[in-house]
Amino acid sequence: MVPETLSPRQVQVPQLLAEGRCTKGAAVLLGMRVKTAESHRHHIMVKRNNHDLAGFVRRSVRRGLIRT
Repeated sequence: MVPETLSPRQVQVPQLLAEGRCTKGAAVLLGMRVKTAESHRHHIMVKRNNHDLAGFVRRSVRRGLIRT
């Protein structure tokens, strides 16, 4: 279930990061600029009150935001 507060793109970026892609790789795969992918990642982390990428991925998996 995707929380209503996140856009589809904001869900795709952390999914790719959890799969082991870097931000640049996720951006290329999604056809967006690296800065855009970084912005999505930042906004999600702020919304979810996470301060590091590893914790962000762990919490996202637990909440069902992304799959492993």
